[in-house]
Amino acid sequence: MASGAQVAMCEWRFGSCTTAWIFFTSHLIVTVGLALFIMLPWHLAGASWATVLSTERDVGPSAGYYGCLGAVFAHRNSSVRTCLMLAIAAVLIGRLALSVPSVHLYPATVSANLSHLAAFPFGLLIASRWIPVAN
Repeated sequence: MASGAQVAMCEWRFGSCTTAWIFFTSHLIVTVGLALFIMLPWHLAGASWATVLSTERDVGPSAGYYGCLGAVFAHRNSSVRTCLMLAIAAVLIGRLALSVPSVHLYPATVSANLSHLAAFPFGLLIASRWIPVAN
């Protein structure tokens, strides 16, 4: 689902400047946070999967997309919102779970799936805590 649709929905909801801030903050914080708090400690502990992931380059801006998608859900209260958020989280968890066994063959896929799973709730968190609704 990583496409410009998340950014467009976020921009409609919060405006251009705020969306740019959500996008880049989500991408940067998630990428750096995963590197410092997941990959580095596990790499230093000798986990081979962490070593493989720590050498993988960032695969693109998709964490920013998922941060924007999380932000879109921040100010909506309904059972539909909850069901959609749970469905998105389930899909992201499933994608990560399916990709982990092949971490040594496809580290970029695992890295991306991990970033997506972290960025979605991060976008939800920053939008619900620090951003007022524009519309």
